Amino acid sequence: MTIIGWADEVRKQHEEAQKISLELEKAKNLERIKNQKKLESLSLYHFTDKSNLPSIRNHGLLAWKILENELDYVADVDYLPGSDADNISRNLDGRYRQEINDDLNSYIRLSSHKKHWMAANAHKRGLDITFLKISNNIFKDLDCIFSDMNTNKNASSISRNPELFLNSEDPHAEILVHRHIPVKYILGKESL
Repeated sequence: MTIIGWADEVRKQHEEAQKISLELEKAKNLERIKNQKKLESLSLYHFTDKSNLPSIRNHGLLAWKILENELDYVADVDYLPGSDADNISRNLDGRYRQEINDDLNSYIRLSSHKKHWMAANAHKRGLDITFLKISNNIFKDLDCIFSDMNTNKNASSISRNPELFLNSEDPHAEILVHRHIPVKYILGKESL
């Protein structure tokens, strides 16, 4: 093969690789748009004890670690946590998660429905809960991560990619928002 023939072959290979790369990028963009539309169509909920509503009106939703470490709130005194009485959920939140290089203590959990097992059992813990409807604008404006099931299950996976949540068939898949959901994203409260 001559130098010119070799150069033409290299150029053709390069052009073909660029064409494939552009097609892959188009497919990824279409998938992102599709996922964004799915996210925008979701109903988002967070449940809380009704006694927490005055604080939420003032501060928005804050992760329990933020409430306790930055606002000096005391659980069961200044607010009623939605976690179990034995704090198993909190202890599990404290596990290091390699996927995000952190633990989950500073995340607020959201669901895409109101039939959550923790909410269904809240009355057993003495909670009088209400559901807060959350705006889908959180996906554009706030730091969100996604789980394919309740994040405290050992088999759960966490990712910044919403596909993990969107493709999950587990009814306890979660959206987690880092630190704070300001009041402007809370659309109202709803009963079960």
